[in-house]
Amino acid sequence: MPLRVLKQTLIHKVIILALSSSLIMSATAANFEITQVLADKGVADSQNDLGIMYAKGDRVIQSPTEAFEWFYKAAIQGNAAAQNNLAGNYYNGYGVLKDNAKAVEWFRKAAIQGYAPAQANLRLLESKGIRNSQNGVESLSTYEKVANQEDPSAQLRIGLAYSTGKGARQDSAKAFEWLQKSAYQGEPHAQLLIGLMYDQGEGVKQDSARAFEWLQKSAYQGNHTAQYNIGAMYSMGQGVKQDSAKAFEWYQKSAYQGYALAQYSLGSVYYQGKGVQQNYTKAFEWYQKSAYQGEATAQYNVGSMFDSGKGVQQNYTKAFEWYQKSAYQGEANGQHNVGVAYLNGKGVRQDSKRAFEWFQKAANQEQAISQYNLGLMYYRGIGVTKSNRQAAEWFKKSCNNGERGSCTLYKEVRQEI
Repeated sequence: MPLRVLKQTLIHKVIILALSSSLIMSATAANFEITQVLADKGVADSQNDLGIMYAKGDRVIQSPTEAFEWFYKAAIQGNAAAQNNLAGNYYNGYGVLKDNAKAVEWFRKAAIQGYAPAQANLRLLESKGIRNSQNGVESLSTYEKVANQEDPSAQLRIGLAYSTGKGARQDSAKAFEWLQKSAYQGEPHAQLLIGLMYDQGEGVKQDSARAFEWLQKSAYQGNHTAQYNIGAMYSMGQGVKQDSAKAFEWYQKSAYQGYALAQYSLGSVYYQGKGVQQNYTKAFEWYQKSAYQGEATAQYNVGSMFDSGKGVQQNYTKAFEWYQKSAYQGEANGQHNVGVAYLNGKGVRQDSKRAFEWFQKAANQEQAISQYNLGLMYYRGIGVTKSNRQAAEWFKKSCNNGERGSCTLYKEVRQEI
């Protein structure tokens, strides 16, 4: 009996209400001209990307001054990565006169948005004795004095302190209270967080409709994470009537700002033809944009499309490369297909031992067909020492995970032990 292989179908996962953690140059930055056009149109992520290009001399003549100007344009729009980069310019005197106070100010703006590098930079400056004009990072009580004067930024900071437990004892109810004050004043990040808290029932009773309401407020102000989540909620009919066309519209808004999960979702709706005419070529384009930013399932799907020749010219070598990128990030189906490629010598040199290793990685994540394949490899001694006992164990696991063929083989192998 030949080894089973995973059918080359795409996975269309929907990830809802996840905060952005990607801190790398966006996919559109692969092309300087496109980045310049988007930056001129005021797209903050592209302005930050352009700043990075000028700072590094990447595809353009290096210019610290131009880098500073583009970081500033993105930073005043609230782009946390740009705020962190701008602070670095002030701290290093790169493209602008050195100014530690300005550096602290901009690092803080990024840090209160949860941007980890800025938070680390603030701690580093403090360890060097570099603080703000008040000779220290403001305490929670200082922020509360300002917040009680209806300052939305201070209210946001207090809410984040209570939410994260950094600077205050963790208290979801108090976090919600302060974030709501800020959100009512139109602070887009606070509106996003209030939406998330309503969705998750954190610090407030769970309410999908209210979650949608607050996320939409943030989305209308251009917050790409909120725009993505509004798309996801329209897609699933969560908190709002299901509407695939509106889901497409919001995914697209977020994707054009370089948000990897939105780019992935846009690829999926093009692939499935939900809310837009089916178009495999566009599906591939958007999956690839997301994949370049490290989204593991998008990497798997790019591999699958190279494998099948849908939306792109068939190329087994490239399929293997993308499956492998996905696999190294722990994507079980990617790990399985890397195993398939090694087993069949498809896009890579045939190697049964490597095939076994990758099937095992996927099987340990409950990938049923990989578990089936491990059972057969143990039973036949392919890429591993023959062992009926081990074969039976993996057939049983595969059977329990719904792979019916494994159930019969488990019974048969058990009789041979």
